[in-house]
Amino acid sequence: LAWLEREVRALERPAVIVSHAPIGHRAAYPIVTLPRGEKPRGPFTDPASFIQEMYGLETVRRLVRENRWAAACFAGHWHLSDAIVEDGILQVMTAAVREFPYDVRLVEHDGAAMRVTTHRLDVPALVEYSYIPEWGNRWIEGTQEARSFEYMIGERAVQSPAARGKEPPCVSSR
Repeated sequence: LAWLEREVRALERPAVIVSHAPIGHRAAYPIVTLPRGEKPRGPFTDPASFIQEMYGLETVRRLVRENRWAAACFAGHWHLSDAIVEDGILQVMTAAVREFPYDVRLVEHDGAAMRVTTHRLDVPALVEYSYIPEWGNRWIEGTQEARSFEYMIGERAVQSPAARGKEPPCVSSR
């Protein structure tokens, strides 16, 4: 964590942080089946029920949140497609390329914005074979808004804790 802290503090222009495990995510997801076949308690499930958080996550979140140049965080560990803005920072998760839905993300940057698009690999037999209707896992493909969008980047005003969660949406679908 000391290395990351030094790197984040040294930022002088907008940066994207890429990690295996997500730094930010929604409070709940529409899980139908939990690991080991357990049933969720309701239509939406806290990720803590199916994923162990990464070590030092709160420290990493604080470092990113407190730096005005941290524009976005990308991750893939959970094997689902999602994109949200949390504390003014774009948080993107990408589904697996080795199982349903067999997607990859393309990120293009033009100096002012990132354009993110999601593309299905051309392996229809594997996509069909790995989709398991009983698991109800079609939702991991993500919404259209989370699969294709544009995000403006630049210096971000660091918000006080009282203002967090009140920022306007910054993600626009394409």
